[in-house]
Amino acid sequence: MVRRLALAAVLMVACRPGGDATPATLTVSNPRAPAPTDTVTAAVYFTITAGPEADTLTGITSGLARRAMLHTSERANGLRRMRHVPQLAIPAGGTVRLAPGGYHVMLEQLSRRPMLGDSVVVTLTFARAGVVRVAAPVIRYEDLDP
Repeated sequence: MVRRLALAAVLMVACRPGGDATPATLTVSNPRAPAPTDTVTAAVYFTITAGPEADTLTGITSGLARRAMLHTSERANGLRRMRHVPQLAIPAGGTVRLAPGGYHVMLEQLSRRPMLGDSVVVTLTFARAGVVRVAAPVIRYEDLDP
């Protein structure tokens, strides 16, 4: 019984004001989604901080998009391009920031265009922490923190 309760505590997700989601082993904070200009693609950014054990982001879904993937931006020969990243390791006690010019969630083939003030919900699947739902407020691109 105690073992089941401990496992439930690790997998339980509590939502805090501001859209942060926190299971016992991992924190996802500062979610935000710049308002897209169309229904083709949208980006979502946030920060992941692991607890005392490392974890790995293994999957992303969103009811807003036909496809959701983790990408990274790379510069090669003076050109910037995106590359799909199948998994993202978060080291024990470490932090990984998804931000413009680096790692980001890319939503493709949106069912509708999210507007300022809306929230974009993404479901993240982690190897240890399990499923974490994150609501990212839609903001102006200029309002993204550097």
